[in-house]
Amino acid sequence: MLKTLSEVEGLRVVSLSNDYFAFLRWLLEKEDVMRLSIWGFMVTCAIFMAAVVFIIGIVNMYVDGYGWMVLQLASSIYPGYDAKATYGSVTIGTAYALVDGAVAGLIFAWLYNLFVGKRRRAA
Repeated sequence: MLKTLSEVEGLRVVSLSNDYFAFLRWLLEKEDVMRLSIWGFMVTCAIFMAAVVFIIGIVNMYVDGYGWMVLQLASSIYPGYDAKATYGSVTIGTAYALVDGAVAGLIFAWLYNLFVGKRRRAA
């Protein structure tokens, strides 16, 4: 015999016409809140950002004008980086993006875990 979702999860099924936010409340009242691994998220963001700048920089070296606006944006943010189509420029931009992604991932994961931990239990 198949069980319904309400029997498996202990959900109280509510008509949408009566309560639009029942599912959202159910999510917020769950005991098992997932937290982010700060180290894992930081490394993932760092690798992703570095890969994006590296790939755009390499393709820009061979396809004139490809991703030029993205590289110009990066050169306006990262001091010492110039959006030229050279291997040195790609290396410097990738290094900056690696550090930038790591810092952004660290801050995001820390803030996420901070706000998830502050949630009160429903009475």
